[in-house]
Amino acid sequence: MATNVFEHELEKLTARFNRVFGEEAVGDLRARSATILALCRAGMLAHAIRSPMDERETKTVTGEFMHLRNVLNRFFDAIELQQKRRSYDATGNNNRIAAGG
Repeated sequence: MATNVFEHELEKLTARFNRVFGEEAVGDLRARSATILALCRAGMLAHAIRSPMDERETKTVTGEFMHLRNVLNRFFDAIELQQKRRSYDATGNNNRIAAGG
């Protein structure tokens, strides 16, 4: 069975979700649940792309999948940046610049 590109992308998104949110003991429940729903939608789109459709519908569903993938990747980038900042602050390297200076 040939590897479906969209299912492979979904696997990468799922792995990244586990990496980003798996490290959080306590996190933003709203962001986590919204991300899970977005991953479910991406899975539905990946499955729909495999089913027979006309060319215009395939293009629409593919575009929606790619847009959702890009949104999730940007969101994961933002969360990872926040985690890096928090870990940097936790190391005690809190060099702050005085106001106005």
